[in-house]
Amino acid sequence: MGDSRRSLLSGDSVAPACVEALEQLATVKTQLPVYKFTVGGRQQYIQDSDRPAEIDRLQKIVDANCSVNPQTRSNEESAAQRLHLIRSPDCTGRADKLALMGKPSSHDSPE
Repeated sequence: MGDSRRSLLSGDSVAPACVEALEQLATVKTQLPVYKFTVGGRQQYIQDSDRPAEIDRLQKIVDANCSVNPQTRSNEESAAQRLHLIRSPDCTGRADKLALMGKPSSHDSPE
C-alpha cells in the first residue's frame, strides 16, 4: 500500500508524514470504530476514552511535519482528503467488488 500512498502525493512539496497524519487525524475524529495495527500486525481498536490522547499525538505529528506555507499546506490537506476518501469503507468496498468483477472466473462462459 506504500506505493499507492506515494501516487496520491502531487510532487515533492507534499510531506508524506504530514498527509498520513492529517488523514489519520480525520479518521480518529469520526464517530466510527477506529483501529490501528500493533507491532505484530494485529488490529487494535481505539477506545473512545483513548481518542483525545490519539488526537493529541497526531496533532503533534501534523505540527512537526506539515508546512506553514499556505499553498503547500493546502496541497497537503487536499492530498489527505483524497487519501481519507480512498480509505473509506465505501470506496474500499467498491474497489474490492470491481477487482472481483475483473477476474476471469467472474464471467459467464462463452458457451
